[in-house]
Amino acid sequence: NGFPFLYPDDGTYFSSGFMPEMPLDRPITYGLFIFATSLGGYSLWLTVFAQSFLTTYVIYQTLKSFLKIENISVLFSVVILFLVFTSSISFLTSQLMPDCFTPLVLLTQLLLIANTPLSKKTRKRLFVIYFLATATHISHLPFNLLLIAIYMCLFYFFKSKFTFLKSNTILWLLGLTFLSLGTMLPPLAKSSHAFRIGAMIQKGILNKVLDLKCAEKNWQLCQYRDSMPKSLEDFLWSTSSPLNKIGLIESKKECNDIIWTSYTTPSLLKLHIDASIKATSQQLEYFSVCEGNAPFQKGTAVFEEFEKRFPRLTPQYLRSRQAINQLEIVNEFNYFLKYFVPFLLILCFILFFSEKIWSNERLRFFLIFIFLGIFLNAWLCSTLVYATNRYGTKMIWLIHLSFLLILVILFNKKHEFKDNRKSSS
Repeated sequence: NGFPFLYPDDGTYFSSGFMPEMPLDRPITYGLFIFATSLGGYSLWLTVFAQSFLTTYVIYQTLKSFLKIENISVLFSVVILFLVFTSSISFLTSQLMPDCFTPLVLLTQLLLIANTPLSKKTRKRLFVIYFLATATHISHLPFNLLLIAIYMCLFYFFKSKFTFLKSNTILWLLGLTFLSLGTMLPPLAKSSHAFRIGAMIQKGILNKVLDLKCAEKNWQLCQYRDSMPKSLEDFLWSTSSPLNKIGLIESKKECNDIIWTSYTTPSLLKLHIDASIKATSQQLEYFSVCEGNAPFQKGTAVFEEFEKRFPRLTPQYLRSRQAINQLEIVNEFNYFLKYFVPFLLILCFILFFSEKIWSNERLRFFLIFIFLGIFLNAWLCSTLVYATNRYGTKMIWLIHLSFLLILVILFNKKHEFKDNRKSSS
C-alpha cells in the first residue's frame, strides 16, 4: 500500500488521542496508543511497527511455550513468513485500528491461564499486553468475561481434570478486565443504547418492535417508523437520523426501554435469537481483508482529521494505493483466503484428534479455546452489531497459527521417536 491503512473510525482515534478527549462511542486507549507510538504524530510507521512487534512477541512466546526446540528462532521466522503470506495478519498490523489486539487478548490469556512454562518477567509482560489489548475496544469486555466465566467453572467443577488452572491467574485476568472499564464506562454510558438500536435496525427488528408496541408505548421513535434509516451507520451518523433529531443523551431512556421491551416480550425475543443465529453463521464465513478501506480524500472526516494531526505525512498517504483506489490485488488474496482457510480448518480438525496432540493436556486446552475464541468473537460481534468481514479478519489468522503449531509438534515428536529408536537399537 505504501502507507498504513486508514479506516473510517480513525478520525475519532486521531482526535481523541491528540486532544486528548474521551470519545462518545469508544475507549480513548487506542487513540492514546497512536499518539504515543507515533511520537506525537512524527510517523505512523512507528505505530505499525509497535503493533507488529507486540503481535510477533506473543506468537514467539506461544511457540516457545509448546515447542522444545533449541534453535527456535529459525522456526519462528518460518512461521511468521507463512502467516504474512497466507493469512490476514500483516494487513491487521498495518491498519490503524485496534482490531489487531483482539487475537492478542485471546492468546495472552490462554498462555497465562494454561500456566505454560514462562519466566516471571514474561508472564508480567503478557499481563501488561493483555490489559492494553483489552482496553482498546469495548467488545473485549464481554469477550473476556465470557471466557473467564468458563475458566472459573472448569476450575471449581473440574479441577482434577485441569490441574494447571490457577485461581490467582484467573483473578488477575478478571481484575485487569475490570480495571480496563475505566476507559470504557464513559462511552458505554453515553452511546451503548444507540449502537444496540442501530443493530436492531440493521437486522430488521426495530420496526417490528415499534409496530407491535407503539400503540401502548409513548416512544418518540414511533413517529419515524416510515422514515427509519436502513443501517446502523445511517442511524448513528446521518444528520437526518431520528437519533440526531432526538439527541444522543436525550434518547437514552427511551432506547433502553425499547431494548428491554424487545428482550422481555417472547415473540420479539425470538426475533433476536433468530437474527443472532443467522448473523453468527454469516460471520463465520466473512473474513476478507480491506473492507472499509476507502480512498479517503479531502472533504472526508478521516482525511481532514489525518491532515490536521499528521500534516507532514499527508503527501505520503496521497501517493498510497488506498488513496488512489488501486487495491484491486486484494481481491485475488481474498479469493485465496476463501478456499485456503476452510482447507486449514479441516486439516486442524483431522490432526487435532491424533494421539500425540490429544494426549498433550495444555496443548489440547489451548487449541480448543483458540477455536472457541474465534466462535465467541463471531457470535458477540455479529449479535451486538452485525456480520461483517472486519470482525472475521482479525481472528482468522489464529487458524493458521494453530495448524502450524500442530504440524510442528507432530513433526518434532516423530523425529524424537525415530532418534530414540535408533539409539536403543
